[in-house]
Parts: sequence; structure tokens; C-alpha cells
Amino acid sequence: MKKGFISLEYILIFSAVLMIFSVLLITIDNLYNKNLSAIDTKNLYQSSTKIQEIISFQELQTISLNKIKLNPNDCWYFKKISSKEISLENKKNVYKIYSRKTIILQEKEVCSERYLIIKKDDNNIYLYLE
Repeated sequence: MKKGFISLEYILIFSAVLMIFSVLLITIDNLYNKNLSAIDTKNLYQSSTKIQEIISFQELQTISLNKIKLNPNDCWYFKKISSKEISLENKKNVYKIYSRKTIILQEKEVCSERYLIIKKDDNNIYLYLE
């Protein structure tokens, strides 16, 4: 073998090591994204149940104001289903929120950490972001 030349075995070993590292990197990235999605779904569920609890409690009061912190990893969307029903959803899951009073929804999308103000006044429940 002459000096300055690389043998075929070294090239094959190097390409095999490079392929193993690329497969590991892709696997780690997929697991990380699945974990973020699971965390976002858990946060969405907890927030929707908390909103439902607050709305149910506010229906019994005359005037009330509550604030909860929303912390989405991805965008969450509020959608009005009827005058007394809304949904809180992300790309995968949908959670419905019901009320006996009319729900007035100000904003439709949450993409960063914000506070949701839930206010009952004049027999209506208002939802808006701060």
C-alpha cells in the first residue's frame, strides 16, 4: 500500500459509523417530538378541565372573574360549537367545555404562554386572553 491512500476498509468503516449516528439522531428526534406532543396534550386536558370547573363554579355566582395560565407547546384553538358550548383543541385532541350560560369568546388561538380571563357578568360568560 502506498502512502497517502486510504484503503476501502477504512472508508466502509467510516460510512457505517456515520450511518449509525444518523439513525440514532433521527430516532432521538422522533422520540423528542412524541414527548412534546404528549406533554402538550396533557397540558391541554388539564387546562380544559380547569376551565370547565371555573365555568361551572361561576354559573352559581352573580359576578365573578378568574384567571388561569395557558402554557401550550404548540398552538391551541378555541372553537365555538354553540352559544353554550366551546371546544379547546390542538392538532390531535379536542376537549369540549359546556355551560348553562351563554359563552362569549373573544380570541380563537393561543400559541404562547398567556393568561385566560374567565368573567361572568350579565348572565354571560366571557373568555378572553390577557
